[in-house]
Amino acid sequence: MLTTKFTNTVDPAQVAINWVATQPGIAAAIVGASNAGQLAKSTAALDFEIPAELRTLLDEASAVPGRWCTACSPRHTRTGSSART
Repeated sequence: MLTTKFTNTVDPAQVAINWVATQPGIAAAIVGASNAGQLAKSTAALDFEIPAELRTLLDEASAVPGRWCTACSPRHTRTGSSART
């Protein structure tokens, strides 16, 4: 499988950091490190490109179904029927 083949050479955490950092609209990925080794792995996360097939799988796995944000619903706006005055 593609994910196994790719993650045998790259740490899954590095894939996650890379994927987040390269999403449209993301300026930075915030990571934490308890030691120098973790910091080195985190900074190395941007030293590779995620294969298109794996990126597609990650995008599909993280997709949020429509209207997941109830605060974004028209009924919660000031012009909606349940707006507070």
